[in-house]
Amino acid sequence: IMKYLALLILICHLSLATAQTNAREEYQNQLDQITKVLKEETNAQFVKGPLFNFDKPYKAVFTKDSEFTKGNYPDITKTTFKTGDTILVTGAKPMGSAMSFSSLDSEESFETKAFGRPPFEVIDVDAFTAQVTTIKDSDWKEAEALAAMLDCGALESAGKPNFEKHHLTIGDTPVFFDLRLENDKVLIYFNLRTYGGEDFKDVGAAIKGESKLGLTFNKGVEVTLDCESDDDRFAIFDLTNYREQALSGISKVSFSLSKKEVSKELSDENVYAIGLKMECISN
Repeated sequence: IMKYLALLILICHLSLATAQTNAREEYQNQLDQITKVLKEETNAQFVKGPLFNFDKPYKAVFTKDSEFTKGNYPDITKTTFKTGDTILVTGAKPMGSAMSFSSLDSEESFETKAFGRPPFEVIDVDAFTAQVTTIKDSDWKEAEALAAMLDCGALESAGKPNFEKHHLTIGDTPVFFDLRLENDKVLIYFNLRTYGGEDFKDVGAAIKGESKLGLTFNKGVEVTLDCESDDDRFAIFDLTNYREQALSGISKVSFSLSKKEVSKELSDENVYAIGLKMECISN
């Protein structure tokens, strides 16, 4: 784990040194570096899912007739594999027992269930088991989180503030946030109820026109925003005029709420989080 933390810190420092200002590029660079290390460790390519595709597939033989269904009703296709059919196991998931495979004469991919024994046996089972064990023991969760962020899937909230998917680490406290487009405004919501840490605990309520949010952008610009509404759970601020600055990264946040003032440097992995969400909702 320490190796990956050191890697992320190095990436962020290099990014600042080269004055890159695109949040997506920063996160993609982090993902590329982590997947490179994962590939060296596992001899497999990580892809979002999470799934690891083997550099060299394993031959396997079906031990019983099995049917695999693909698609959604009414466009459903069924493929039957017979006992004795030889296939190529092309990848494995790092959790559960799901595997991907294809037939010898087609690249069409199928996937086994995430639980239970598959209906086939891998021929070189010792090498296969050793590689899958290495995959399961790898630090793949950070790669999966980054991949989900990059396709905006972990940041969408079906019209409601989504405080279960994304947070900033403010001091020692995870503070969930969401960005939303409302009436042509880009509003950022901070959840004032936290579940760990002391730095952002018991900050009080948000008071319209009195509570403040201070942001220091990577380009050195500092702004102070007034709260948009009275609320004891959500502090809401208008970022509409600061889209470009947010994309460049935010190095520090400061809050002045009814009971407490908090001012913290953002952790390296959080510097571009708001910028990426900004990009996601703007496209």
